[in-house]
Amino acid sequence: MERVLVWGAMFVVGAACGTRANPAANCTGDGQCSDPAFPFCDVDGSVDGTPGACISVDCQPGAVAECRGSDALTCNASGNNFDPIACDFGCDPTAGCLACQAGQVTCANGAVVTCDGSGSATMVACPLGCFADQPRCTDIDPSNGLATFLDMVASPPDLHITSAATLDATTGELSMNGSDITVPTFLVPPVSDDLGMRVLVVGDFTVDDSFSFTGGGSDGHGPAVAIVAAGAIAINAPVSGFGASLVSCAGGAGFDEGGRPDHATASGGGGNATAGGASGALTNYSLNPAVGGETHGTPEIEPLVGGCDAGGILASADPFTYVGSFGGGALQLSSRVSITVSSKIGLQGSTGYIDQEQNNNNDADDIVSGGGAGGSLLLEAPSVTLKAGADVEAGGGDGGSLCVTPNFHCGGGGKGATSAASAAGNGTSLTFVNNDVTDDYFTGGGGGGLGRIRINTPTGSITFPDQPTLVGDLTQGMLRTR
Repeated sequence: MERVLVWGAMFVVGAACGTRANPAANCTGDGQCSDPAFPFCDVDGSVDGTPGACISVDCQPGAVAECRGSDALTCNASGNNFDPIACDFGCDPTAGCLACQAGQVTCANGAVVTCDGSGSATMVACPLGCFADQPRCTDIDPSNGLATFLDMVASPPDLHITSAATLDATTGELSMNGSDITVPTFLVPPVSDDLGMRVLVVGDFTVDDSFSFTGGGSDGHGPAVAIVAAGAIAINAPVSGFGASLVSCAGGAGFDEGGRPDHATASGGGGNATAGGASGALTNYSLNPAVGGETHGTPEIEPLVGGCDAGGILASADPFTYVGSFGGGALQLSSRVSITVSSKIGLQGSTGYIDQEQNNNNDADDIVSGGGAGGSLLLEAPSVTLKAGADVEAGGGDGGSLCVTPNFHCGGGGKGATSAASAAGNGTSLTFVNNDVTDDYFTGGGGGGLGRIRINTPTGSITFPDQPTLVGDLTQGMLRTR
């Protein structure tokens, strides 16, 4: 934050001055001297040493001779006399007029002024103006109840990403170029069906090289990530994240019959701001489509949750349940000062996978997943700017499609949602040919639903003159203050 020093005087104390008493003249009863060559009345003798003497003056303009009550005797512009300057906050014999009342804190004209014991002031600008009835700045009240953590760290360190960095949201381990970085961090436990939050409290947060976060859990899932900055946030290089996805809005499970020939339905896509797409059905064989995941979360992104996974795959010949493709992660960036985005923030859902080895049995599992839903991004600050290079990607992942030859019949994967007006696509269905004992049938996976983008500003709205790329369900709201 910017700190500006306000000095008590606009001159240098102790500049060279010369005086000479008029041996034939003393000050009159009203403290005046009649001889222009000896214009200053040294009432108590503190300047030249002779009380009541009229003296000549040769001084540096602006220099302070002494304090006389609450006035600072200051050399005039001609350098030949001292003028009394009234001091609102008192006079210091060396500094002259004090800039402020020692020990006082005031807030006026959008800045807090703190006066130290010597009368020197430190000024801090208030991005949101002064608080209504207290001598302090109006402060942000971060979403998801994060004000407590911001207040717990009086002087948080800056976090500057200068080389590739990763964050494990479960453990809080942050590393950059292989070296650990320590910043104040807190883990907020889950409240309902969310996965909790990993909260980092920093000063300025600047990303000049890639920064990514993962859930870190054994299954790849983990807490959402919130970075709360006392200073400014600048995203100048790509940021990406997975792992804050949920299972409550996951797509329906697919089913793999196993063996050869193999017949399977893919899983449905995950949901977030919009629902996921259903998988294709294998008709004439009694394999129904897997449903798409339902919508989930709120436009305000409270609680802080990401996109849901695609459905898993149930295998008849193996008790293992294959997980679906991950939904995009959840990221909250809150700043007391400003947020500027000029690079990519990638929270898109994962594309559906095919024939993925997941249970280490070295079998070709021949399974098809839907796509994960797009994640969630929350930005809030007194000033939010998205430049031309800003690219927020929170679209759904495309559903998978397993097409190999020979003897494979395959359905295409549904497209992931990329706008609120375009629903996630369903996977393509197939019709089983009666008595076919040679060919394999795999339906297509459902596409992932659309993720969320939320921007909170003091006015409740934001314009985008630089036309950034925004893929997600965009909503805007008022920045809460306290």
